[in-house]
Amino acid sequence: MHLGAASSTSGQPRLGVTMTRIFKPPPDGALTWNNSTDRRREALARWRNAVCATAARFEIRLAWVICDNVNWTGSTSIGDTKIMQSLGCNRQKVQAGLKRLSDMGAIIRITMMAPNLNRKRRIHLASKIVSEKINGCLPLGRTTSPPKSKDTPLSPPGDDNPI
Repeated sequence: MHLGAASSTSGQPRLGVTMTRIFKPPPDGALTWNNSTDRRREALARWRNAVCATAARFEIRLAWVICDNVNWTGSTSIGDTKIMQSLGCNRQKVQAGLKRLSDMGAIIRITMMAPNLNRKRRIHLASKIVSEKINGCLPLGRTTSPPKSKDTPLSPPGDDNPI
């Protein structure tokens, strides 16, 4: 059985099983925009600024690699090997960084089964990190977050008499 392109009775090629694609909408919580270049650029800029405000240096570098490979739907299927080559690090560090980005609400990772029974990962940019920073009144140009708690000491422990 041939699964590629086949001819119909009219002589025109028709799509076979391997040529069809099923469109899946982005998951809930994914960063989306209309088909406008300006809106896409603005959404990506807000996402990058929110990541800069909350992530550590390695996660920021990882987020940039992901963002540079995002298509018009806000997702990418970049593999660990390409990320490792781009950042010059090992697979464990990439996986740990992806987990931290996912935990902070910067990305959504989805694993799907392809028709050939291979697993395929999609990474979507998440809107959670953007909305948290907008609602938290973090300006777009800011690159650091305020202290997490009021218990943060201003002087070293045991230093009761600062000069």
